Amino acid sequence: MLNFDLNKTLEELEGEAWGEPEFTSNLVLRCHELRRKPLKEFSVEDLRIMIGQNFSLAYLVPFALSLLAHTPFVGGDFYKGDLLVVTLRIGQDFWNANPELYYELDLIVTDVKSTIDTLFPLVNSFKKPY
Repeated sequence: MLNFDLNKTLEELEGEAWGEPEFTSNLVLRCHELRRKPLKEFSVEDLRIMIGQNFSLAYLVPFALSLLAHTPFVGGDFYKGDLLVVTLRIGQDFWNANPELYYELDLIVTDVKSTIDTLFPLVNSFKKPY
């Protein structure tokens, strides 16, 4: 459940402006840009980038989980499921501090695993007609 305003930016929600980037890599520039973008305008790729960098997880993880609950293999710019992958790579300290979010992720992972377990034998037995 999202308990914050998606019309706000991460800077507004956290009450902290990063200022101008001190390093000019594409990733650093993009993360600074995303801090000033309203969350309602975030793409899956925007979420993937910021979560992958462990930024603003208190806001971005609930947002990501709300997407993953409906479409677990939603993808950013890399591949199908890349948002789930970066979410699964979040450190255990975050999940220990946020057990309700961990429970939501566990439900998603359990559903994905069940789907894969069901499909795997069928995919393996699939034969091309030629």
